[in-house]
Amino acid sequence: MTVSARLSRFDLIAIIPALFFATTAVTGAVLWFSTVPFWDMWDGTVVFHFQRQADGISAFFAQANEHRILWSKLLFLADYKLFGGSNYLLIAANVVLMSGLWIAFALAARQLGKGNDRAAFLAAMLVALPCFSWLQAENINWGYQSQFFLAYLLPLLAFLSLAHWLRNGREAWYVASLVLGIASSVSMANGLLALPLLIVMLLINRRFGIGRLLGLVAVTGITIWLWLRNYQPGVHTEAPLLEKLKFLLTFLGAPGHWIFQSEALSLALGVTVVLSGLFFALAWMMGKTREPSFSALVMFLLYVGAAAAAAANGRAYGGYQLALAGRYETPVMLAYASIILMAMHLGRHRAGTPASLATMIGALTVIFLPTQLQAISNAGLAQAHARTLAALALDLGIRDTNATKLIYPADSQDRVDHVHRIAQRAIAENFGVFALPEMRIARSALGKAATTMNLELCSGHLDNAEPIATDGKYVKVRGWIFDPKTQKVPKIAFIVSNGTILGVGLTGTERPDVQQTVSPSAIKAGFDGYGLSSLPSEVQIFCAPRNLFTVVPSNATGS
Repeated sequence: MTVSARLSRFDLIAIIPALFFATTAVTGAVLWFSTVPFWDMWDGTVVFHFQRQADGISAFFAQANEHRILWSKLLFLADYKLFGGSNYLLIAANVVLMSGLWIAFALAARQLGKGNDRAAFLAAMLVALPCFSWLQAENINWGYQSQFFLAYLLPLLAFLSLAHWLRNGREAWYVASLVLGIASSVSMANGLLALPLLIVMLLINRRFGIGRLLGLVAVTGITIWLWLRNYQPGVHTEAPLLEKLKFLLTFLGAPGHWIFQSEALSLALGVTVVLSGLFFALAWMMGKTREPSFSALVMFLLYVGAAAAAAANGRAYGGYQLALAGRYETPVMLAYASIILMAMHLGRHRAGTPASLATMIGALTVIFLPTQLQAISNAGLAQAHARTLAALALDLGIRDTNATKLIYPADSQDRVDHVHRIAQRAIAENFGVFALPEMRIARSALGKAATTMNLELCSGHLDNAEPIATDGKYVKVRGWIFDPKTQKVPKIAFIVSNGTILGVGLTGTERPDVQQTVSPSAIKAGFDGYGLSSLPSEVQIFCAPRNLFTVVPSNATGS
């Protein structure tokens, strides 16, 4: 956005919190990164990889729960082709899409703030805070969640494109809105709302020919018909109407719960969002403005509200607390951004609007700051290490339910069996996290003689070994390791007794005590892993030569 000469140096200070929120969100995506699939990813990305091999192109249009997520599946394919299914592209895509949402809002702010460059600029900086808020961390650091960003970015761009057409009459913008509306339908199920809302937007702007309107209605009907072909609705449990309403309001006001731990404030925020939507819709209908971008944001806010209502209808049976799921924070943050921009537009000619926006930037920075700092805390690295340990359990075929529920939150026997089956096939196909050298080496090492793998004795200690309640054949181990020759922490610790490898561990846990007594380079010397239940108390800690990590065991077939 071009900064007008009317902006003062004081106004430019607003860049600092916007840049801080964007930077910490991106940094958080890196610090919380894990190659291990989480929850729906086991079926949505790993099993999809197998289905794609068997079913070809039809796998891309198959249902994912109640949704069709074509664009995300294309990203899953690209991540597999480029990175072996290791999540790198998926997390990067989340960051790009999140940034795209802010850019779209910033461009809308420029248009909505015409006549007051200060207000437009400050509004663009202000909406950066909700757009990059770590409240939506689940969508940022979960590789499966590009669908959540796409399901709101594509409709937003469709509405704004139609606004451009309404403003300048260039046919390319109308075509773009139509294409984006169609594309929205295969982002998530709520994307189906984009085309009908484009029809509503045409009607309320009173700029259409009967042929164009009928054409858009026909495209909408055909798109919905194609989408519903072979659709299998899930089992739906009805909830009382009051519970649905509470779910809806909690959904729209969830930040009140997350930041202030207040159910009442959460409900009050939800009511405020609903009333704001009604206020801005009435402002349009009463002719307070005729700026097409304003009507685009009215449609977008209606879209978010409809998506929230759909979630309430389908999820409220489990209790309104389900509305607090982290993945729902993205649409909520975008709703708040829309409200900010529409309010700025209506008040852009008032002298106090820039000061009000600057005050809001300061206030929201303070309010959101504790949550935002979590993005750059050590919690991300700890979570990534815990997920890697859970993947190691699957890699070794160990039924450590307490570990694996961190990456597949289900402990019923059939679901545990299910994720183990997926893991075993992924191992056979050398897919994703199971293709990493440390995973391949770990699963081939247990029971082997240390000499056959050319292991070397390292500094280290086995601190403890705990039984696993759900698998008596193994124990969970913890300790530390350091290679004095290379002055580095090895990736894998091999626990050896009488020349036989009886356990393996993956390093990465911080050990300040080891750093202080052994080497300044040993801060990440701590390891967690698994060993055979016959593991004695007196063991030796070995590490592998670096060239071992280039050897692929014969059981890795590739694909």
